Amino acid sequence: MNFGFENKIYLILLLIVPFVIYYGYKTLEYINKNRKIIIIAARSIAIVCIVLALTGTSLYLTSKNTSTIFLIDSSQSVYGSEKEFNEFVTKAIEIKPSKDKIGVVSFGEKPKVETFISRDGKFSKVSSELNKEYTNIESAINYAISLFPNNTKKRIVLLSDGSENDGKALNLIPTLKEKGIDLKVYKANKKEINDTSIDKITVSEKVSIGQNFDVNLKIKSNVNTKGTITLYSGNNVVGKQEVNVNKGDNNFVFKDKAESSGFKNYRASIECDGDGEVRNNEASAYTEVIGKPNILVLEDRSGESDEFINILNSLQIPYKKMDASVAPETIDKLTEFKAVVTCNVSVDNMSKGFVDSIESYVKDFGGGYIALGGDNSYALGGYMETPLEKVLPVNMELKGKKEIPKMSLSLVIDRSGSMSDTVGGVSNLDLAKEGAMRSLKSLRNNKDEINVITFDDAYSEVVEKQVITDEEKIISDISSITLGGGTSIIPGLTKGYENIKSSDAKVRHIILLTDGEAEKTGYNELIEKCKKDNITISTVAVGGGADRGLLQEIAKGCNGRYYEVSQGTDIPEIFAKETFLAQKYYLNNREFTPIINSNGSVLSGVSEGGLPSLYGYIGASAKSTSNVCLKSDEDDPILTTWQYGLGKTVAWNSDVTGQWSKNYVGWKNFQNLWSNILGFVTDNFSEGGNFIEVNKVGTSLNISFKKENESNVEKSKVKATIITPSNEKKEILLTPKSAKEYTGIIDVKETGNYMIQVTEEEDGKVVSTAKGGYANSYSTEFSLDKKLDITDQLVEEVNGTIITDIKDVYKENKNITKKSKRELDEFFIIVALFIFILDIAYRRLDLHTYIEKYMPKFQIKIKSKKTSRNIVPIIKKSETDVSSIKSQESMKKNKMKNEKKSHNEEKVLDTKSLIKNIKK
Repeated sequence: MNFGFENKIYLILLLIVPFVIYYGYKTLEYINKNRKIIIIAARSIAIVCIVLALTGTSLYLTSKNTSTIFLIDSSQSVYGSEKEFNEFVTKAIEIKPSKDKIGVVSFGEKPKVETFISRDGKFSKVSSELNKEYTNIESAINYAISLFPNNTKKRIVLLSDGSENDGKALNLIPTLKEKGIDLKVYKANKKEINDTSIDKITVSEKVSIGQNFDVNLKIKSNVNTKGTITLYSGNNVVGKQEVNVNKGDNNFVFKDKAESSGFKNYRASIECDGDGEVRNNEASAYTEVIGKPNILVLEDRSGESDEFINILNSLQIPYKKMDASVAPETIDKLTEFKAVVTCNVSVDNMSKGFVDSIESYVKDFGGGYIALGGDNSYALGGYMETPLEKVLPVNMELKGKKEIPKMSLSLVIDRSGSMSDTVGGVSNLDLAKEGAMRSLKSLRNNKDEINVITFDDAYSEVVEKQVITDEEKIISDISSITLGGGTSIIPGLTKGYENIKSSDAKVRHIILLTDGEAEKTGYNELIEKCKKDNITISTVAVGGGADRGLLQEIAKGCNGRYYEVSQGTDIPEIFAKETFLAQKYYLNNREFTPIINSNGSVLSGVSEGGLPSLYGYIGASAKSTSNVCLKSDEDDPILTTWQYGLGKTVAWNSDVTGQWSKNYVGWKNFQNLWSNILGFVTDNFSEGGNFIEVNKVGTSLNISFKKENESNVEKSKVKATIITPSNEKKEILLTPKSAKEYTGIIDVKETGNYMIQVTEEEDGKVVSTAKGGYANSYSTEFSLDKKLDITDQLVEEVNGTIITDIKDVYKENKNITKKSKRELDEFFIIVALFIFILDIAYRRLDLHTYIEKYMPKFQIKIKSKKTSRNIVPIIKKSETDVSSIKSQESMKKNKMKNEKKSHNEEKVLDTKSLIKNIKK
């Protein structure tokens, strides 16, 4: 039996005890000696108990019972041994001593309980879902230690091949020794299979555009075989070879040429006959191509970008033209281009991945973005509340002097049976409902009104006319629209007219959508009413069955627009666009001369001699921190620039097709203007001498940002933006290791290439950057490298045992002193509290009187060799308070006075008597 302390540092508090004793003797002078000793002793004991509780005092006793936890390695490196491990544990549980407890934990990257510790625990096989690509023995042992009860001996039985690739189990040697844990290891009997793997793919970190360079592959195999190696750059095959693979290491070289700047990803794969493990047959790498700015030009209507392409050709700037629907969808693809230009492109016609990636491309990776106007862009192109609006220097909603007045919108939607026709698995009715929701999103909460009516052979008011306050409720009502029967337009359209006629909104508009034919007559009266009340109607004909002539007549008669939709997928875009067009402030078709608002680098060498006139533009509102270079005669932004994160963006609210900008196409300074604009968006932060180093440990990637110049550590904020192989964006803050180095850690579990951009800011301004990457190949669980078995060293250091037989599981290890631990924290706290209460009671409740009354007197005889004497201490009144003492002393003095007085009186009386006797 012995004691242990968790926090020995608190033992220094025992030095308080002598001060308590000294202070007690000084301050308790009015109390007799015996009472003083009792009070000081009680207080000292209470303090000692409190200190022992703080130190985490434990009592170690030899225990008769043992708790055994089986740790089953379920990672991929022990593939084929699962059944063996399960059977071993099952049989071991069957023969355990009756009083022992057992538990079972499986592990890969993390541990999970299969059977909780108990006397009657049962187990058949590992059933938990685990990440098997990593082996973390350290985490598993730590977890087992936390599960052990305190009052038993402790035993861990580890079933593993000992090949850890995450964590470090050897760090636990001191803990295992201190806690007296008996470690036993049962090793897997692995069967070797034929295996060929790509061990590594390497390429230069940076290459120049136009440069030919090597891509090196290292292949490992444990058998002589034949196979095919394929090298990909992105999704394109850049090389393929039939090869003979020898047992051991093999090296192969592919050639490639850098044709575009930016990040370039490579992926290699190998296929061999009889390969027993295919999960190690791929590896990745990346390089950065340095070269002239390469511009990506996107259009969704043929010919929209022709004039801009002419400008790029005249400036000899490399470019790539693409349809917006197939625009690059990932950051690594976008970073091949220094800037992106959208030529009058609707957001609905851009690839979703492009829209989702544009913000990070600009903000985090320093890309440039230019949006060219037209009737299919900005608010009319659905940019509102999208990443496009976020990165551009203008807002889609008009504000200030051009703020849109209140609008009342009525949507009259056909829900007849023919609206069930589908495009790509989605019905026209569903697309119409989505369009209604898009219109709702284009309106303003707490200001604009909406009304939704559906019709078949009768009408139904789905959303009553109301100011938009509960957007979610309106969306829910629109979603509830279902298919009906025939088609009758007039009743539903009339109801829509009546609803918004009574509105006080300045802009009142109806959108009618149908895919069928209805009444041929009866519309003239309704059209005349709409004209009189200044209500506009736009119509949408869906498919070939709609009455086009009728719908054109309604739109023309009510000063609206007519749309033909061959594919229902265009419906949402039309509804959103119509909502803005109805307000008449966005589309400005008139001639004006732009006004120079700010003479910056963009207008350098351009504005001398004046500017040509424009014939139109799309309305927008400049953001407060943007720079409006050119504005219209009504103060609307025409050319606006902005710094957004590391990148720069430009909004040109007119077009470049020549429809609105025909006076600019032949203008002598037009080329200079666009040279300046392109120079602005492509001239971003230089990395200078800064660079990034990455190092992977287990599942963690250590990122180190190393600087050329020292930082102001107190002011600097350093952030790393990581784009994963699945295009997910993650951000972490780096902490300073020195004034020139910042570090951080992030988990990397996906295989593929990670892009890393580091940005340093001071007072909100970017002061330095660096970018890099990391190619994360398959887990080392599948590596053919000879893996180090750490269990031999672990067992040797902790006096453990390598076992081969089930009977060895419960065999006592005489090299380990195993004691159960009993924590005494609560005991000492209770004792201290009890003594504290007794101390108060002793002093306040006159317990000394009871002690004097009921405790007998005692004698102690001390004999000496020379003399013998008896010392008889007598217990008197034990304790009293100050008032009691004073009272007793006062009574004693009074008694003595009375006795003296009486004695004197007796003397006086005797004298008188004597005198009388003499006279006689």
